[in-house]
Amino acid sequence: MERRLLNAIMNPATVVTVGLGIWMVAYRTEAPGWWASSGWLHAKILLVGLMLVIHAFLAKWRKDFEADRVPHDSRFFRVINEGPMLLLVGIVILVIVQPF
Repeated sequence: MERRLLNAIMNPATVVTVGLGIWMVAYRTEAPGWWASSGWLHAKILLVGLMLVIHAFLAKWRKDFEADRVPHDSRFFRVINEGPMLLLVGIVILVIVQPF
């Protein structure tokens, strides 16, 4: 089930989301180069990059679980599970408030 969720939903959603984000930045015609002076956008891209790194680690750990190799204890996975949620909250706040 985890493999199907990763391959059928999470990976395609990641590709579509990143692709649409790049498309939005590249083809926004109101003010060419607007993103160069948008500090909030740079911070958001950093958080999205961290989200992609966590996604890659979670995909690797899923394979380890499938092979009966548990690389960390349950406490580690409970803590790391909160990472994507915290990153998502930060991303949403940056997009809505655009503080800098």
